[in-house]
Amino acid sequence: MNLVETLDDVTFWCVLLAWSHKGEVFHGRSLFRSIHFDFEMAHKKHHYICLLGLLSRAGYLNKAEELIATVPFAAGNLDCVGEARKKSVHFVLVHGAGHGAWCWYKVSSRLRQMGHYVDSIDLTSAGINSQDATTVGTLENYTTPLTQLIQSLSPDDKVVLVGHSLGGLSVTYILEKFPEKIMAGVYLAAVMLPSGPDGGAIFSQIVANLIASGISSFVNGSTAAAYFKLDQVQKYFYNISPLENVELAKSLLKPCPIFDGTVNFTSTRYGTIPRYFIKTLSKDKLFLSANQEDLIRRTPPKEVLSIDSDHSPFFSKHDQLVRQLLEIAKGL
Repeated sequence: MNLVETLDDVTFWCVLLAWSHKGEVFHGRSLFRSIHFDFEMAHKKHHYICLLGLLSRAGYLNKAEELIATVPFAAGNLDCVGEARKKSVHFVLVHGAGHGAWCWYKVSSRLRQMGHYVDSIDLTSAGINSQDATTVGTLENYTTPLTQLIQSLSPDDKVVLVGHSLGGLSVTYILEKFPEKIMAGVYLAAVMLPSGPDGGAIFSQIVANLIASGISSFVNGSTAAAYFKLDQVQKYFYNISPLENVELAKSLLKPCPIFDGTVNFTSTRYGTIPRYFIKTLSKDKLFLSANQEDLIRRTPPKEVLSIDSDHSPFFSKHDQLVRQLLEIAKGL
């Protein structure tokens, strides 16, 4: 017995709804096209509304706007895209030492599914950036890809800037350089150092401790860059992370440049931006809780949150991390 004797617009609407609730953009768009080209049926308003909702929630707002331009009826009540743009936040995610944009894949995909904009960048010599780490030399050079991204923002675009571990130095640099483009700075178990030589001295000690502990080693004897020893990274970075993420990281980690960590910042620029620190607690074996507390005490942020994760919550506790980022954004 045929459960469905004829395929009508309601049948396709129900299937579109299912794909929409699952966030399956590819299947939803494929079915929408198939209604017209394969089944030779005219799209109904509820088909458009369903696909627009799917595209908007998944963060494909430009595609949704393109679809609105094609609707064969007044689109005044299809303003889900405008509403999504009002509620969406632009997050920029900055990796830590040795890592790259790749480490944020769980966090960025989840935020996009919720309708937010996300950019995760490779700093100079990291990820797919091909420059040799030993030639980077300065924090300014290391941060250049992030600087270029911030400079490319539209005049009315502001971002929530999130830095992990060493990425905190680049966050501080950008907060001082472009405060008008930043909604908030988020330090995820990151180096949030005091201004001037004191901060530079703390950073130099952090690097020295990593080398002395045997976690890191200089690249070919050069003090211009260092790498994390692969037989140590699971213990110190990913001790509660899924094994597949550990293997991914081992295949993608790269040497990191070493430079003067001094950043001179001011109360009239850096100081005007709300800062948040997300602590990783007892399971973080690399950046111990007491050391995080010391940095928080030296340059107190607006708020301190916490995740009981290893040093890589983007792998081990990504859902909780996303919730905390959204909580921060909601309060801005």
